[in-house]
Amino acid sequence: MAETSVGRIVRIAGPVIDVAFPVEQLPEIYFALEVEQGEGKLPLVLEVQQHLGNGVVRTVAMDSSDGLRRGTLARLWRRTGKPLYNFVTRRLLRTRDGESRRPSTGPWPRWVAARGPRR
Repeated sequence: MAETSVGRIVRIAGPVIDVAFPVEQLPEIYFALEVEQGEGKLPLVLEVQQHLGNGVVRTVAMDSSDGLRRGTLARLWRRTGKPLYNFVTRRLLRTRDGESRRPSTGPWPRWVAARGPRR
């Protein structure tokens, strides 16, 4: 898979979004994709859940998909190799009331850093 994998959204059904890629650039399961939502909005992060065939992957949105349109570009964001839930939870749990709960590696993802942890 190329470093600059770019696909297009072909189907939106609530949080489930199908994205078509060239077959040679098909992202693996659990890879994270990023969809720009326009000026002043954070990108929407999608997690690849299933390969449907013919270069199409089924993803789940990590936030609301309101306003998304078919044909919007989706780019490879992060090669996690494991569910995003684990990736984000490990970092969100690293601090609580200022005390370190778990070791954390790497910076916070942009979309988590912009919102901050929920309490």
